[in-house]
Amino acid sequence: MKLLQWLKQVEIIFRQVALIFTLTAMIVVMFWSLDSRIPLTVESPMLIVDDNFQAGDTAGYIIDYCKTIDKPFVLSRELHRQDDRLDIIGLPTYSVGTPLPMGCHELVSNNIRLPVDLDPGHYKMVVYIRYQINPIKTLYIEFETTTFNVM
Repeated sequence: MKLLQWLKQVEIIFRQVALIFTLTAMIVVMFWSLDSRIPLTVESPMLIVDDNFQAGDTAGYIIDYCKTIDKPFVLSRELHRQDDRLDIIGLPTYSVGTPLPMGCHELVSNNIRLPVDLDPGHYKMVVYIRYQINPIKTLYIEFETTTFNVM
């Protein structure tokens, strides 16, 4: 008889713990899914420092941005041809710790090495950033540069 009462008490405690755990998990998931923070805004189009390049040159651009969250992100870039041909050339993708300082800044970056076999023409660079905001939410940001010429 006492064993039966003890088992009922254990069952009640187990149900209460399960209910508390479920409600907590639901609140956390709801908070994560409603998280509307935007970690990075970029004034687009970014300005290319020079308009003319040779294949293999290193191109620089000016990025005017505001960064509000100090989280790592994955950055990928593509060159989009703007002439009569539609060419898309992928550039190396890499993870970035947090190289951009927090706050709003204007920064000159010179780290885009144009492929040595790049055909002459007009191009623009499209940049994609993927932020893992929390375990269930990923934010994708896309911006581009002004058009530049490869001779």
